[in-house]
Amino acid sequence: MSDETITDNERLLRPIGDLYPHGSELKEIADVISREIVQQKLNVHWDDVKGLKNCKTLLKEAIFYPMKYPNLFSGKLGSCKGVLLYGPPGTGKTMLAKAVATECQSTFFNITSSSVISKWRGDSEKYIRVLTDLAKHYAPTIIFIDEIDWTTTNNADYGSSSSEPARRFRAELLARLDGLLSMDNMNVILLAATNVPWNIDVALLRRLEKRIFVDLPDEASRLEILRFYVRDDLHDSPEMFKLAQETAGYSCADLKLLCKEAWINQLRPIWESLETKAISVGDIRNDGLIGAMSHITSAKHNVKPTTKHISAQYIEWHKQFGCSK
Repeated sequence: MSDETITDNERLLRPIGDLYPHGSELKEIADVISREIVQQKLNVHWDDVKGLKNCKTLLKEAIFYPMKYPNLFSGKLGSCKGVLLYGPPGTGKTMLAKAVATECQSTFFNITSSSVISKWRGDSEKYIRVLTDLAKHYAPTIIFIDEIDWTTTNNADYGSSSSEPARRFRAELLARLDGLLSMDNMNVILLAATNVPWNIDVALLRRLEKRIFVDLPDEASRLEILRFYVRDDLHDSPEMFKLAQETAGYSCADLKLLCKEAWINQLRPIWESLETKAISVGDIRNDGLIGAMSHITSAKHNVKPTTKHISAQYIEWHKQFGCSK
């Protein structure tokens, strides 16, 4: 089978035995990474990410279009090789990463501190070597490092003895990235996310040349998110527009939690009838959507925004280091 006829899943399942001798330590590490780090069938598309229009546009320009139209980026300037998503918790950074990987039909390496430090303590150099080998083997590839600030010198715990695995991981990562990302014909992208961008040191920040601010949703985005969880007949109600205004400062995760609470409010009157078997579950309209704005209004008293108080710090960092359209 030629490379041109290999499907995405077949490419992901391509044997890696030819990379390392059978039974070798590197082969064992490669098997673990392929099994636990490489994520298949993400199935998250642009339309699944509500709001964040500017973020999606910037990601398309930085990653999607260069992968889709490589000839347009084959000149002296090339394409972006490192991208940072930053912003408050719960704003959709990980979902954006999965969406761009899906749309690019690329292999997605999902790396977290727990996946590295707990399993590869003392072997970070080998881990990074195998990781970069696999990234080339499975290209086009997006290497996603969530909460990348755990690897940086500005991290408050970086000088402690417990941070030694992170230091070694970072040093090897930077060395390997310089070689890997400098290969113009190699479709390998480093995509990172953080809730604390001010903790990222200059050396790492320089390699994350495109920095995209994933901010709290604006009013139009909040309206789009809220509409996703309610029935169609409520989409254009005055109460819906009012709620979108009143939820300023709520993150995407906060809004989802608000609607979860509203769903419980909607179900609350039927618990007793279900328990006494006066009605059955089959008697209930269960489309998973909220049917009255009053349920959300009531839930709003119990669900408060979690990150509104720190948004100014992100805006200030964005002014200094971030990019806009």
